Amino acid sequence: MLILPILIVYLYRINYNYLYHAVDDVAINYSILNGEYMLLPYIGIVLSYLLVIIQSIIPAINIYFIFLIVAYSLSFSIFLYLVKEHKNKYALFSVILILEILILKYFTYSVVAYLLSLAGVLLLYKNKHTLLSYVVIFVGFSLRIQVITSILILLIAIILYETIVKKEKRKVFSLALIIIAIFLSNKMVTTSNQTVSEYLSWNDKSTQIRDYPAINYEDYVKQLQEINISQNDLDTYNSWIFAEKNVFNENMLSNLDNMRSISEKYNFSIRETALELFSSELIKVFIYFVILFLIFFRVKNRYGYLLILTPILSLIALVIRQRLVERVYIPIICVAILAIILSGEDFFERKRYKILKNTEGISFGILCFLFLSYIISFGKNNLYWFTYQKHQLNPEYNNVLKNNKENLYIFLGYSNIINSQANVSKVFVDRNNLFSNSTTLGTW
Repeated sequence: MLILPILIVYLYRINYNYLYHAVDDVAINYSILNGEYMLLPYIGIVLSYLLVIIQSIIPAINIYFIFLIVAYSLSFSIFLYLVKEHKNKYALFSVILILEILILKYFTYSVVAYLLSLAGVLLLYKNKHTLLSYVVIFVGFSLRIQVITSILILLIAIILYETIVKKEKRKVFSLALIIIAIFLSNKMVTTSNQTVSEYLSWNDKSTQIRDYPAINYEDYVKQLQEINISQNDLDTYNSWIFAEKNVFNENMLSNLDNMRSISEKYNFSIRETALELFSSELIKVFIYFVILFLIFFRVKNRYGYLLILTPILSLIALVIRQRLVERVYIPIICVAILAIILSGEDFFERKRYKILKNTEGISFGILCFLFLSYIISFGKNNLYWFTYQKHQLNPEYNNVLKNNKENLYIFLGYSNIINSQANVSKVFVDRNNLFSNSTTLGTW
C-alpha cells in the first residue's frame, strides 16, 4: 500500500512542483547536507544523527527530502492499511487519498511529524505490528519533538479507551518508554555540550517573547529604559531581525516576559474567540463537519465525546494563546479528522432516520464530498492550492556567496535567502550552487 501514496506525491510534484514554504525545513535541509547533526530543539538527536550518517554515505542525493516523502507516504499507507477490512473501505480509501493530496500543500516536517506520529499510535492500538508501530512512533516524535504533547492530547480518548476498556496497559507503557527514550537521548547530548545547553535555555525564554504578540515599546517606556532597552533594540528583536545575546540575555528575556500581564498574553474574550475561530474558513468547515458528523452518528461512550472535543478545545486554546496560525492549526484539524475516520467504530454508530430509508451513509458521504469540493474551491481561489511553484535562482546573490566564502551574508526575508541558493526541495541538489555562508534573521 506504500506505492499508491508515493505515486500521488510523484504526480503532485510533476503537476505542481514543490518548494519549502517554511524556513525551518530549509535550515534543517541545509544543515543535514552540510553534515550538521545538532538540530535541537527541533529534530531529536538520534534521528538527526541517522540522517546525517546516511547523507554522508550517499552524498549525491538529498536524504532529508527523500526521508520526508517516504515518511509522508508511509503515514498514508498505514491509514489505508487500517481501513482495508472496513465494510466501506473504498469510500474511506477515497477520503484518505483526497486528504493526502490536499495536505501536500502544507508538506513540512511539522505536518509530516504529526501524520507519522498519528499513524504509529493508531497502528500500535489497532494492529499487532507492534515493532513497526514502535519505530514509526519513535521517528514521528523525533522528527518534531514539540508534537508529542499535541498528539497525546488529540489522541487521549483513544489511549484512555484502549487502556481502561480494552485493558491494553502494556501498550501505553511502551508508548511512555518511547517518549522517555527520546527525551533522555536528547538530554544526554545537551548536558554534555554546554553551548547547546545554553542555547536551548535561551531559546526557550526567547520563545516566550516572540511567540506572543509583540511588546509595544510605548506601553513600557519607563521599564525598558531602566533596563537599557531602546526602541530600536526591541523592534529588531520583535521582527526577528537581530538579537544581541549580551543585551537580550536570559535575565533580560525573563524581565521582558514578566512585564506583560496575563491579559496581554492570553485572550479570554469569548466573543473574540468565537469570531477568530470562524474567521478561518478551514476551521469553520471543520466545525461544520463535526456538527454534520454528530447528526449522522451517535456517540457510543464518553471517549467518543472526548475524541470530538479535544481538537475543538485545542483550537480554542490556540486562540486564547493568540497563536492561531495555519502551520499550527492545520495539523490539528488533519489529525482530528483522520482519528475520527480511523477509530470511529469504537466510539460512534450510525443513526437511523425513517425519512432517509437506510441511506444515511450515502447521504453523509455526499455531504462530506460537498464540503471537500467547497474547501478545494476555496483553497484554489484564496490559498494558492494547486498552483505550480517554481524556484528562481538569483544569480547576483548566488555569485556574491560563491565569490566571498569568507564572509557571512545576512538576508532580510525568507524568499531572498531561498533564491540565493540552489533549490533544496528536490532529490538531486546542485551542490555547486549551495553555500553555508548565508543566514536569515529576517521577517520571513
